[in-house]
Amino acid sequence: MAPLTEDELGVLRQARRVLERARDAPPTTHPSLTYELATALWDAARRMETLEERRRRLRTARLVQDPRAQRFTVALTDRACRRPSPERLVAVVEHLEERLGIPDALEGWQKFGLRALPRLGAVFPGWAALAVERAVAEEASAYLVRGRAELEAILRREGAGELQVNLNRLGEEVVGEEQAARHGRRYEELAGRPDVTTLSVKVSALSSQTSLYAFEESLAVLRERLRRIYRAAAAARPPKLVYLDMEAYRDVELTSTLFMSLLEEPELLGVKAGLVLQAYLPDAVIWQRRLLEFARRRLDLGGAPVRLRLVKGANANLERVESSLRGWPSPVHRAKAEVDAQFKHMLRVACEDSALEVASVGVGSHNLFDIAYALILRERAQDPERVQIEMLYGMAEPLRRAVQGVSGQVLLYVPAVEPEDFPSAVAYLVRRFDENAAEENFLRHGFAMAVGDASFEIQRQRFERAFSAHVEQPPFRAAVRGAAREANEETQAATAGGFVNEPDTDPSRPGDRAFLRECLVPGAALERVPLSLGDGERWDGPTTAGFDPSRPGVVPYVARRATEEEIEEALTQGRHGAACWGAVPLEERVLTLRRAAVELRRARQELIRALVLDGGKRLEEADAEVSEAIDFAEYYAATAEELEREYETAPWGLVLVTPPWNFPLAIPLGGALAALAAGNAVLLKPAGETPLIAYLGAQALWRAGVPRAVLQFVPCHESVGSRLVVDPRVDAVILTGATDTARLFRRLRPGIRLFAETGGKNAMIVSAVSDRELAVRDAVRSAFAHAGQKCSALSLLIVERELHDDPAFLRQLRDAAASLPMGSAWDPRSFVTPLIRPPAGPLARGLELEAGERWLLEPSRSAENPHLLGPGIKLGVTPGSHVYCTELFGPLLAVLAAEDLSHALRLANGTAYGLTAGFHGLDEREQALFVEGMRAGNLYVNRTTTGAIVGRQPFGGWKGSSFGPGAKAGGPNYVQQLCRVLRPRAQRGTSSGPGAEVDGDRGVSVGVSTVVSSLVQSLARAERERFAARQQSYLEAFQRLAPAEHLQAHLLGEANWFRYRPCDVAVVLGRAAQGVDVASLLLVDELLAGALRFFVVGPEVSPWHPWLARARRVSTLEELPVSWEGRVPARVRLIGCEGEDAWRVFGAADAHIEAEPVSDWGRVELLRYLVEQSICIHHHRYGNVGLAELSPRPRGLRGGTRPSPRGDVSGGVGT
Repeated sequence: MAPLTEDELGVLRQARRVLERARDAPPTTHPSLTYELATALWDAARRMETLEERRRRLRTARLVQDPRAQRFTVALTDRACRRPSPERLVAVVEHLEERLGIPDALEGWQKFGLRALPRLGAVFPGWAALAVERAVAEEASAYLVRGRAELEAILRREGAGELQVNLNRLGEEVVGEEQAARHGRRYEELAGRPDVTTLSVKVSALSSQTSLYAFEESLAVLRERLRRIYRAAAAARPPKLVYLDMEAYRDVELTSTLFMSLLEEPELLGVKAGLVLQAYLPDAVIWQRRLLEFARRRLDLGGAPVRLRLVKGANANLERVESSLRGWPSPVHRAKAEVDAQFKHMLRVACEDSALEVASVGVGSHNLFDIAYALILRERAQDPERVQIEMLYGMAEPLRRAVQGVSGQVLLYVPAVEPEDFPSAVAYLVRRFDENAAEENFLRHGFAMAVGDASFEIQRQRFERAFSAHVEQPPFRAAVRGAAREANEETQAATAGGFVNEPDTDPSRPGDRAFLRECLVPGAALERVPLSLGDGERWDGPTTAGFDPSRPGVVPYVARRATEEEIEEALTQGRHGAACWGAVPLEERVLTLRRAAVELRRARQELIRALVLDGGKRLEEADAEVSEAIDFAEYYAATAEELEREYETAPWGLVLVTPPWNFPLAIPLGGALAALAAGNAVLLKPAGETPLIAYLGAQALWRAGVPRAVLQFVPCHESVGSRLVVDPRVDAVILTGATDTARLFRRLRPGIRLFAETGGKNAMIVSAVSDRELAVRDAVRSAFAHAGQKCSALSLLIVERELHDDPAFLRQLRDAAASLPMGSAWDPRSFVTPLIRPPAGPLARGLELEAGERWLLEPSRSAENPHLLGPGIKLGVTPGSHVYCTELFGPLLAVLAAEDLSHALRLANGTAYGLTAGFHGLDEREQALFVEGMRAGNLYVNRTTTGAIVGRQPFGGWKGSSFGPGAKAGGPNYVQQLCRVLRPRAQRGTSSGPGAEVDGDRGVSVGVSTVVSSLVQSLARAERERFAARQQSYLEAFQRLAPAEHLQAHLLGEANWFRYRPCDVAVVLGRAAQGVDVASLLLVDELLAGALRFFVVGPEVSPWHPWLARARRVSTLEELPVSWEGRVPARVRLIGCEGEDAWRVFGAADAHIEAEPVSDWGRVELLRYLVEQSICIHHHRYGNVGLAELSPRPRGLRGGTRPSPRGDVSGGVGT
């Protein structure tokens, strides 16, 4: 560092004189003294600035004022460090240039390089990509240290007395235990180095399996690992200061508790240790008090003082995003002024002599006025050396030198990363960028600020307001579960206007965490589970022993089984219940559903315990399932009200609900609640494995006022239960289960009104341009949560070749999966909990290696519990193999390589299923290709493929994953399909008319073709008038259904879309087809851009054959297999033909047959030709949502696209 000039020394002397005056000055003078000192420091910093520093500062000033430049910088940094192939990287940069433009804030040579990149990249992609990577690395090097050589240079400067360094090794969260062990060893090595004086450690880097649900257990693991680092630091000469750092609010209590519990151990009483406190958290005031009390106790025990580092916090954006998505109150202050005021309050507390006696303080800030104020408080302290300014490497070097010149050494927080780990630095860089660019942050204005200008005065005023603001002592985050809030919560639920998702229990609240831990006391809520018919509960009779998959051999309860005679009684009483409930006014039904939500909230703890016992669910997933059941009650009440406002309806009558065992509360209650909302009575036949939790759920509905004759609980053996399926008194069946079960039901009862969500073979595609750690984390959680026993569980991981062949990626994937704890659901540490049954059938076969397959991770087994099976990952899986084609329902993941994204989509679409699918990639063009090319009901981008939320991501599949009309559970049409629409309550106005053009994305209505017009003119007057009314209704419905709908748009960091896609439909016209119906369906065909295929039973007798032939090709039933290249269409619409004709062709197939009369009401009829799709896109990066505008907007129904015979994205969806 160059020696100071006389001018620089003079300004520093002026600053020291201000500090001398501050020693005895009263606190009322502190604002004016702060202003004087800030003026002198800023003047000194500008004088000490080098030409290079000034150039960078002015460029940064331009950058933070240009939102487009901010987005470009974040996106380029995030994507370039992922190290895709040179060609891909060049294409990524070109895409960003095209969408965002070249930022004006860049230097001239940088703009020239970007403009030349396309030409250079076309000829020399390797050179072009290298130039981009070097440019990004150079920009990053201003804020962090890359590689050993740079680190050694920094440490030499520290050894020479030029700097005092706090070394922070980046990589905040680890995905596996091998990675965690490497971090731990590296921390120990650094702690032992003689040239390292201070070290920052993040506990999130020490264990990949830290869980607030297993708070004490996680503490035990972390204590052992951190203890080794403390020992190494204490043994070094000189001893090291070890800071515990953190970013996420969820880490605060865990880290603080870990800090205090370890440092009271006798062998560690002398360790130099520090902890960071973030002032943007209201709780930080409480933690500061607790930590000072702890520090006093430690000192009394003969220990050393601790150190507390005060910062404002740089993770607010991510905290707000996560709170928004979880429905939890944000843990950070709402306003920047509140953060500033609390920071100054905490600083005053920390600088009191009584506090400094037990805890020195590090003041982490780049705000000029805060630094000046801290120096004034420091000067007043009895021991000023116990207050030290701390600053970030590269953020404000001239100011650091000025402060150092006035106060002595500044502790420089130096983030370091190895070049091969550079992607782990992106989160840090994004936070620094957000800090620089945030409107109210000092740094944004400081880059261009001069003493005395308007910006300087604004910052002075902000400081003075914060200085004088009163800081409330906040209560610690109170529990929201249990009796404390029941009454208020119930009132809110019963009167709420509009649907709001039920938040899960927040384990970061100690009271709520205790509430959850109380659920982990084994034992059944009941020793016996009765049968419940309309006349009451029946306890005596045949029973089945219940079981707990976590405790083989334990019989926690016995459950009644219905006999044939009792099934007959249930059917008789069910018909009576249906007649009574169908006559109940909607308002009363809705109120009953909302009371059911209240009852479920009251019973949350009991229900969680039963889910752990009955279904082997871990605590977090059991709690989420209770929330989902509550959501179903509230959501279906709201959608029933909306349906009633638009239409007069009539229920089907008696509905059988036959759910699975893997979601034994939410799914049975979801089906029952929807049926009840529509006015039906329900026969609930629970899964044989999980009758206890289903019964407890039914009890909540009975307590809410659902009559027992309207909701009957009939556990029974499958051979007896089949009687319910075939009996004509059952009007409809809601099934969630295996695809083969749906086929069985259709064979048992041809023409059954079946609403079935069935199997899945779900894929996740990982692009080479992706956040690999996030993709790995989401993949293992999607594949192995609940031991893979979810219909939405990830089964096929399809990875682009350049990533698939990277040993580091496969090593990380294996580490992440192998690290997941396997064990009892009663153990909060367990992630992979027991299978409901020991491996058998398709899963057992999947555990064998076929030709060419090999284990990346071979599943482990438990000698004590045959239900326990560890995660397995197979390589070498090929299309057509057992593991590729078959739903396994277990913790087994197949990895396939794809040559490119098109190949990946073919692999993902190549199975018979279409339930969920995921994509991980940062390039929005690839995201759009996935969204438009993937044939599945639920699509997820840059997140897990599981965890659909009611009303946000309505759930249901395509192809072999769905039987029936296809309305999604938790979606806007689910209640509607459970009743018959009679008529609208009022006609809507419409501006539709002849000659309008098709534009589905904008919802513009269409006219009709010449062929349809001439057909209509040939009809009788009454039919023409009926068609005219239908045309108006159909066009209006198309306007409403055509655009993709953005659901819950208030959410931060995530976009959820709901849209309709044309389905492959065979319209079969029989001899009795009416002309108005034929014209109506031709109109539907035109609205849906040719999605329908027309077939006639006999062209020689069909008067409509000539019209159909003119409109488009028409076939006979015998030609149908040719039309879909040997496949059966997803749906068959029968018009004027006998059911026997349809079943002769389609009876053994998977097609849904719709034989209801053509509806006069557009929405009702159009939905018969559409499938629903939910699309969830995570578009934030570490909380930064600046790139949301680039996120793909899914297309709605479009005109001008002809469905392909394979049902791909260009048209319909086939089976």
